[in-house]
Amino acid sequence: MIPMPSSSLASTTPPPAGAGTPPLGFTVPGERDAIFAKVGDALGTVQGVNVASRAQLLGTYDVDFEGAKFLVRVTKTDAGVYVSAVDPRGLPASGEAPVKLMAQLKTALGGQ
Repeated sequence: MIPMPSSSLASTTPPPAGAGTPPLGFTVPGERDAIFAKVGDALGTVQGVNVASRAQLLGTYDVDFEGAKFLVRVTKTDAGVYVSAVDPRGLPASGEAPVKLMAQLKTALGGQ
């Protein structure tokens, strides 16, 4: 048997899902349905955003922005309403486009 260097073993083991990707979102005071509507209004003002679909019951907007497709999710929490960008699997979205869009939404909604 030929021993494998430990670095080989580490490179073949995938990292845990979402590892190293911080949540991409912010909290806004208010009620979920009202904030969902405000997010929709704010998305309508951002140049280059295409809302492919919206599901108020699920609290999601399926968006295409600067070539990236991801969900903007609106969730009720103890601290208010959490607005976040997630990929289709529900993990934090990554890349420049979600970061840029979340920053614009945070400014528009006065998030924390």
